[in-house]
Amino acid sequence: METVNKDKGVRFFEYLLELNNLVGKVVRDYKEYDNYWFIEEFTQLDGCYVLDECEEEENFLEIHKPEITNRDKESPKLVSVLNDWVKTDIHNENVIPEYKSEKDTLDSNGENVREYFEDDPERVKTFQNWRADWQKWAYNLKKKKKVDLLYNNSTFADQK
Repeated sequence: METVNKDKGVRFFEYLLELNNLVGKVVRDYKEYDNYWFIEEFTQLDGCYVLDECEEEENFLEIHKPEITNRDKESPKLVSVLNDWVKTDIHNENVIPEYKSEKDTLDSNGENVREYFEDDPERVKTFQNWRADWQKWAYNLKKKKKVDLLYNNSTFADQK
């Protein structure tokens, strides 16, 4: 009797497999999937733990929801000497800030004068230092957002 039940079970799963092959697409190369990750990518992200790093021994992957605070979202403040020179949105971590190469100003006599950004070496140095800080901020925010996206879109979301 037990052998008969076992055969029925095996046939049932064979039937499901064949049905899936008829209806579903068989993926033979991981690059055919919409999204795929490599283990090395997980290990480089804060809040992602792989294999022996997991808190639960039986898990092979753990993704902890990152906390993205308002402070994390705030870009470094623009130095006042650069206020009229930066031409991109400094609050968008995906767009590297650029400066205007020139601008028209009024001199003390009320005459239009063309001023060039690179005429003032101190202003150039200030911009370079500020942009380095901005790039660190953008890198950290992007990393947190990547983990957050992974956490929210993972197939394990119901186990949060």
